[in-house]
Amino acid sequence: IFMLIGTMLGITMITFIQKETPKHMIGKVMAYAIAVITCARPIGQLLYGFLFGALVRRPYLVIFFAAAVSSFIVVLSRKNFHRL
Repeated sequence: IFMLIGTMLGITMITFIQKETPKHMIGKVMAYAIAVITCARPIGQLLYGFLFGALVRRPYLVIFFAAAVSSFIVVLSRKNFHRL
């Protein structure tokens, strides 16, 4: 489920970047964005693996923490994107 949400968010963000970036800069900005996304995914997977390993008897805590952090990011992002 988290990977599905991540994929949907990635597609949305890439579309947004392409719409807002000047045409002469699109290649450079997209290369940078894809590099950041590609590097961030393994870090997230390592973090999830560590947390699920450390909290093996209480995996619901990891899911709750991830949902809370995601909700916090959505609230912060909504204000920023609303201005755009």
